[in-house]
Amino acid sequence: MRNVILIMYLFILTACSTLSSTRSDRDYAGLLIGTWGYNYPEESGVITSGEKTYNADGTSNGFIVYKERTSAGDVEEVERVFYTSKWKIQNSIVVITDVVYSDLTPVSTLRDKIIFIGAKNAVFQDLSDGSTFERIRIK
Repeated sequence: MRNVILIMYLFILTACSTLSSTRSDRDYAGLLIGTWGYNYPEESGVITSGEKTYNADGTSNGFIVYKERTSAGDVEEVERVFYTSKWKIQNSIVVITDVVYSDLTPVSTLRDKIIFIGAKNAVFQDLSDGSTFERIRIK
């Protein structure tokens, strides 16, 4: 019985990866349009979250929220940075250019490989460091 379950799992996994790899850049772009949210794990007492909206015209905008724990253990927002950018998909990679942050942080072109995009979430790989991250669809 255990072997049957394992074989079924491998079959489903293979089918899903084949399905996602047959999507075109245009398919991915259609799936990406909308608003996505994210929360990063707390690091050195800083909690980072945000939202990003990908528009059909190839522009995007969003914000990043930085929060810190106070000495009393409460969490308070210390900074909110807004941004705009342009995006396109090339060979299953989201290419983000012309990024402008409200705090004037300089940014080069960003490239994120699409691992998966579904109705409720998406998983990407940051090509600058190989890390993976998830986004949750808000609308």
